[in-house]
Amino acid sequence: MEKTMGFSGILGSKQAANPDFYNWNRIKIRYCDGSSFTGDVEAVDPKTKLFFRGERVWQAVIDDLLAKGMKNAQNAILSGCSAGGLAAILHCDKFRSLLPASARVKCVSDAGYFIHGTDIAGGSYVESFYSKVVKLHGSAKTLPASCTSRMRPELCFFPQYVAQSMRTPLFILNSAYDAWQIKNILAPSAVDKGGSWKSCKLDLKKCSAAQLQVVQNYRAQFLRAKIGKAIGDWFYDRSAIQKIDSPYPSNPTCGGGWCEDLVRCVSRRDTRRGSSSKMDKTMGFSGILGRKQAANPDFYNWNRIKIRYCDGSSFTGDVEAVDPKTKLFFRGERVWQAVIDELLAKGMKNAQNGSAKSLPASCTSRMSPELCFFPQYVAQSMRTPLFILNSAYDAWQIKNILAPSAVDKGGSWKSCKLDLKKCSAAQLQVVQNYRTQFLRAVNVGLGNSTAKGLFIDSCYAHCQSGSVATWLSDGSPVVSNTVIFF
Repeated sequence: MEKTMGFSGILGSKQAANPDFYNWNRIKIRYCDGSSFTGDVEAVDPKTKLFFRGERVWQAVIDDLLAKGMKNAQNAILSGCSAGGLAAILHCDKFRSLLPASARVKCVSDAGYFIHGTDIAGGSYVESFYSKVVKLHGSAKTLPASCTSRMRPELCFFPQYVAQSMRTPLFILNSAYDAWQIKNILAPSAVDKGGSWKSCKLDLKKCSAAQLQVVQNYRAQFLRAKIGKAIGDWFYDRSAIQKIDSPYPSNPTCGGGWCEDLVRCVSRRDTRRGSSSKMDKTMGFSGILGRKQAANPDFYNWNRIKIRYCDGSSFTGDVEAVDPKTKLFFRGERVWQAVIDELLAKGMKNAQNGSAKSLPASCTSRMSPELCFFPQYVAQSMRTPLFILNSAYDAWQIKNILAPSAVDKGGSWKSCKLDLKKCSAAQLQVVQNYRTQFLRAVNVGLGNSTAKGLFIDSCYAHCQSGSVATWLSDGSPVVSNTVIFF
């Protein structure tokens, strides 16, 4: 494993990006046992020298943390993603029992709600798979007794059975079209002998009508497993939040936005969005910038540079004078050019792939400059191939273009913008109308050019290529509705 890694999302240390948890003590337990930390076999396999002791690893880590002060915690969250999300569920009540009774303890499972689903052959291959895991790792004795006392141990790898008797509040974050589950529970290769599902699993747009119906039926299975009687026990005093098609919430560290007046620019000045001195000195690369071939097969071995954004104008500013009162510089274009000049001098001039520039003359020659901040107008005359990755319900756009606070004087949209489930029927219709505007704008900009690709999902999200969770992971968004323009 890598010796160091960047923390982001729920583990992030920046208040603006992670307001509720940025100042918590945050620990990431690296996963390597292959059983969601449930293994407990004394013997070491003599041929392979493999240890199946994930539960012991888990316990050793927790004991260490308790000794270092976690035993006095007032608030604690146990969370994880995928197999780690399942581990969070399986260890949730046990984790709670180790902390003070007065502590506020809850668990979060991201893409870990694997269901006891029916596969394309009418069986349940995943059940036999889990049965082998339980047997190999000796997991039966470490799985929650509240479940194993009622049913076979392998069934207690399915959260729908474990959650029924959980006492600790649990928050489920999952896609109803979970990519890993579609590939491994609905249509595992072991069942799809002829490979008829191979293309469909990789891209739902390539599914036949019959296959799409099977996928929709799987979604129904998933939702039935999730919205059953146990939901009240899972959340106690919290309402369920479900985002169909993608993980939720959106990554709060993505995007930098713009500042349009001195007040807003000054408010950014002493933050990472206005000064490089306030930025982290190092950061982890993931998503399209990742260096692991499996996670980023097309670009892992490229030279990768991240230009940190702090100018408030998408690197287009070019004002000579420095504001005398605020000492603000509006020279984003110069920053951009200086960085590009340095990269060209270091060898980018010989690049076989890549290039870029400022406000395009092909647009400003046709309309006022401010309109050339809108991609729908710029893209029309672009010559370089362009790929658009966006949500039709982009969280930043809903909050700042559709219903900006400056326009929503009475704050009637405040709750709706934070959680679309809290929108009124009339507000939801406005949101749907915005989606229609968005798709028409995309159509205007891209037209029928084959050099312009797009992936428009229905996530309430903003910025998805820079996160390992949304780039090429088991829980990455999939798009099943291909009728985009109308």
